[in-house]
Amino acid sequence: MHNSPHFHPRQASPSLWSAMGRAARVLLGLALLAGTLLIGLLLLAGLLLRAAFRGRREAPIQWRGTGMWPPARPFGAPSPARRPAGEVVDIEAREIGPSALK
Repeated sequence: MHNSPHFHPRQASPSLWSAMGRAARVLLGLALLAGTLLIGLLLLAGLLLRAAFRGRREAPIQWRGTGMWPPARPFGAPSPARRPAGEVVDIEAREIGPSALK
């Protein structure tokens, strides 16, 4: 195929170069996918270990009442504006910091 004893890269066919470029792009994409999955797994493991060592769960997110519409109520229930106020109770309380929970 080649008359010269030394092979030069410019003598390779263009289809070979395009195949090598395609293979390199596929390998790069797979490496990025694997890296993204690895980062996600490490974050998941870190959050699970943090939750396990802290011994308590974070407060859940309150989704109701955060949008434009008020939270749903059962059919026939009085609206909050018409609901009776009920009894007001005055209690004595004090705040404690996170160090007091340990």
